[in-house]
Amino acid sequence: MLHPMAIIGAGIVSNFGINSVEAFSRFFSEQGIILTETHYKSIDETISGIKINNYLSPFQKDVPSIRYMDIVSKKAIIAVKGAMEDACVSEKDIHDAPYRYGVLLTTSCGPGQTRKGLYDSYISRNGQSISATLFSNCGYNIAGSLVAAFYGMKGVNVTFSGNRESAFSLLERTGTFLSTSRIDIGFIGYTDYGAFEQRESILDSLINTSCILCMKNIDKVTRRDKWLKLECADMAALDSGFSMEQPLEPGSIYAAGEMSASDSRDKPRLVKLDIAFNEEIGLYKDYLLLIQLGFIWSYASIPGIYGSWILPVKVNNTLMYLRISKGNIP
Repeated sequence: MLHPMAIIGAGIVSNFGINSVEAFSRFFSEQGIILTETHYKSIDETISGIKINNYLSPFQKDVPSIRYMDIVSKKAIIAVKGAMEDACVSEKDIHDAPYRYGVLLTTSCGPGQTRKGLYDSYISRNGQSISATLFSNCGYNIAGSLVAAFYGMKGVNVTFSGNRESAFSLLERTGTFLSTSRIDIGFIGYTDYGAFEQRESILDSLINTSCILCMKNIDKVTRRDKWLKLECADMAALDSGFSMEQPLEPGSIYAAGEMSASDSRDKPRLVKLDIAFNEEIGLYKDYLLLIQLGFIWSYASIPGIYGSWILPVKVNNTLMYLRISKGNIP
């Protein structure tokens, strides 16, 4: 069951930029993705000039160890900061109510570089021992733990094992925590690093993208919040609310324009927004759902013709439909 909730911000770290509308938009266009050397950077290059300790909340007295921090954790910290700024959540807000903020991530690869270093250390020592300093940073949940340590969040902190349906499961669990008031705001998403050796391809640009969404209990949105409503809809509701000219396919985004007074008796028509690599990304196809939500958030923040979006998602071989509609985003 997916409880309705509000998207109030998004942060991204990608080959195309950090926490910008362009970083999302370059993934999606009606002509597909154009990846060229002029705007392509590896994730390492993208964040190489960033001093991660500058992201530490001024209210945190204990500085977490960052000497061996994996790139997965760095991306998580940077993306969460972007989502915080986008949602107008400050470090003081978190400091004043630390148990009301949570971190929920999904991961398939985890901190790959550090785990590779752990393996190399084991081999170099003839299988007799490993570097203790590397070990503390190789766990799958280390990114979520460091996010909480950097920003002082003391609410729910969960890392899910990635699979083809992990993104939807992540949304379900987040909705449950929000609806039962375990937390008021959750930072959710993924921050994997999919390849030890960067290859300049569209696939790698997706795998190595980190997308963190800021989700809020829909009953606690305020007038100052920009937000989109996220909920599930069945086919009967879609049939009654929209005009559809073709079956809805998983992995695609469908958008509907806002109705004017003159055409209020007609149903808005769903338009398929073409996106690249729908069927090419294997296991990482599930992560596409989170990037789609981030893209919709950024797109909705710019005045445009669309007022709602439909994302078909296959869960346990059943086709479900996520409906995203404008809350108080003008």
